[in-house]
Amino acid sequence: MNAILGCCRLLCAGIFIVLFLVGCGGSETATFESPSVIALQVEPTSAVIPEETTQAYTATAIYNDNTTLDVTEQTTWSTSDPSSASISSSGVATGINSDDETEKVSALFQDQTTNVALMVSPAVPTGLVVTPTSLSLPQGSITLLTATVTYSDGTTFDASNSDNIAWEVSNSALLSVDNQGLLTANTQMNGSASVTATFSVNDNVVSGQSQLTVTDAIPIELVITPKSISIPQGTEQVFVAMATYSDGTQINVSTSNRMLWQSSNVDIATIESNGLATASYENNGNVDLKVLTPALECR
Repeated sequence: MNAILGCCRLLCAGIFIVLFLVGCGGSETATFESPSVIALQVEPTSAVIPEETTQAYTATAIYNDNTTLDVTEQTTWSTSDPSSASISSSGVATGINSDDETEKVSALFQDQTTNVALMVSPAVPTGLVVTPTSLSLPQGSITLLTATVTYSDGTTFDASNSDNIAWEVSNSALLSVDNQGLLTANTQMNGSASVTATFSVNDNVVSGQSQLTVTDAIPIELVITPKSISIPQGTEQVFVAMATYSDGTQINVSTSNRMLWQSSNVDIATIESNGLATASYENNGNVDLKVLTPALECR
């Protein structure tokens, strides 16, 4: 009972503070406009990847009102030599054949085009580190682990959600882990377990571990960002909810099944369960984006 009450008090207090700051008890405010794109920024600007591994690119549109927007999914992607490296419609490049040539990755959004460099290397994996190497998780919380592979040429690769990586937890009753390293702690059990990431490509195998402890810590503070923002019509904005627990642990709870996101006017903007808000293509105006618990709306 104490843990449940603590959670409700946290969320109510967090929402109250946020709403007080923006002048609308418990909400985040967004104003929508329709500026034009003046530039397209692609990251990373250069990359080296081994065969059969991937590199994710992001495309950011820069508007004439100084706002920016992640348009990775709306961008048209291509490579200069598809036999050396391919790239998906979501901006994920895959190394196919290594050579001595630097390939070109091209991104096109509206009338803006940007090119960046990509090279496919014959290097092989030599080690893997999972971060954080140790972590304390409150019951029912989630967190994302990262698996970084080191190669024989000294380069590193974030293999966390690669098709060539496998995640495994030593105690499935205490923790679960998906194929992208997302951990979920049991809601009613304390204890310790290890999570192992194994990366395999061309018969080369490396692995690493992280040590996890699940505790009964309770939430004491909730902070939501950004507090207010202006974005163009038809574009998206991610809102983040960070919870601080009684043992000092900080967890991103934006996608937790204990959090609910709501929009005060879905004709202007909608918001998904992961905190992703989408502005209407047709309507302008202000909208309050609220965070609720399944049992209690905090005002």
